[in-house]
Amino acid sequence: MDKVRSLKNAMGDYIYQKPAEGKPGTIWGYPFTEVDGMPDLADSAASTPFIGFCNPRYLLNLNRIGMEVKMFSETIQAVTDDLSYLSARTRQFFAVAVPTACAKLTTNAE
Repeated sequence: MDKVRSLKNAMGDYIYQKPAEGKPGTIWGYPFTEVDGMPDLADSAASTPFIGFCNPRYLLNLNRIGMEVKMFSETIQAVTDDLSYLSARTRQFFAVAVPTACAKLTTNAE
């Protein structure tokens, strides 16, 4: 993030804006999430993605199945303590509807 914080656009304005008044930090006006799983800036493997960007308006969020709710009242714990347990599950699927709305920056290819 230190590198991104120092980047400026063609007009000399910083592209990064720090969080303020309960609003998240932004890059080019878009809120961002820092992910630990991305490689470090010092990683030099060829064609390694290190920044991903996508406007969430162009993502599809689909329910693979509706919400499932199951009740368990016949487990040993439930019978012993006169309890019932609920388990709820939903399965979501995300897809990119407009591939050009997403981009990734990679290190140089060798």
